[in-house]
Amino acid sequence: MRFLVVLKSITSGVSYHRLIVPLNRLKQKGYDIEFINTFKDKEIKESDYDYLVFNRSLGYGFKDVEIIEKFKNEGVKIILDIDDYWELPQHHPIVWRNDINYEEWKGSIMANISYADYIWTSTEELKQKIKGIAPTTPIIVSRNAIDYADPQWKSVRPKSKNKRDVVVGYAGSTTHYMDLDIMKNPIRRLNQNKTLRNKIMFHLFGVDLNSDYGKIVWKHQIDVFTGGGKSENLMISGGIIVYNYSSFFEQMDIALAPLLDNDFNRCKSELKILEAGSKYKPFIGTDMITYSRASANVDLCSSEDDWVESIKELVMDKQLRESLGRELGEFVRDEWILDVENQKRLHIL
Repeated sequence: MRFLVVLKSITSGVSYHRLIVPLNRLKQKGYDIEFINTFKDKEIKESDYDYLVFNRSLGYGFKDVEIIEKFKNEGVKIILDIDDYWELPQHHPIVWRNDINYEEWKGSIMANISYADYIWTSTEELKQKIKGIAPTTPIIVSRNAIDYADPQWKSVRPKSKNKRDVVVGYAGSTTHYMDLDIMKNPIRRLNQNKTLRNKIMFHLFGVDLNSDYGKIVWKHQIDVFTGGGKSENLMISGGIIVYNYSSFFEQMDIALAPLLDNDFNRCKSELKILEAGSKYKPFIGTDMITYSRASANVDLCSSEDDWVESIKELVMDKQLRESLGRELGEFVRDEWILDVENQKRLHIL
């Protein structure tokens, strides 16, 4: 089996979890795997490969199809990995960004689904969406999994010192615009309690204040966590390279993952639970299939009261935080195993 894997970006979290981590493991086990970023990197001879692998798109819009057809004409099979639903809510930045044509972006993904010979995906919910376009194409759910041999996940360092006792952290990207809105009132209520306000430091990780669309998104997210600038118990940290991003979770005492309950988010994976558990941190998220499917001992919230009580309880009880963190750390290591998920990838070929 000879695989050509197109990453588009070696700094992308999607490329890291869906392609780099799993296929590097296969390469270590002796599979013939070559990674490239774009087709400009080198002269490609299509017949040198058995499989062309990429996530969602090759990055050339509708011209992806021309490249795919060249490979298919040489007998190369197309493996499409897809981890997100292509029908986006209207507030998603890809819909309104000036530098992206959303309809072309979406159409390219849908065309690639129809051209694929095999499809790897991350959730059963997303698999059903894919089957609506490619009902006869072999599709396998291969879940995200952490490579604990990777130095960034192998070590578990203590949290860095902070002027407040408890860091309640959120690590996300601009694609989660509006997802944090459900935290506005719970955070306001927590900060009305002087003891809690002096004990908690909220921390947003992955903040982008450089791009035009990033400024729009993160100004909004920061306003949610500060009540429009009224509260000062918030720290922000910019993005870092994906090979070091686990350090975000090392700086937390509690990991938050609020999501709006919509079709797009229901198709997402439970990766946030893995990330928190990998660093032995307790997890609080929205009560929806995205997290409940994991069947982990985590706090899932369906109301403002739930968010307030869950955060308050964990903030005030260090022993409980540490106990739940240890339990989650052991659970994710037993439940999401990279070699097992890779066997699923290979099984359908």
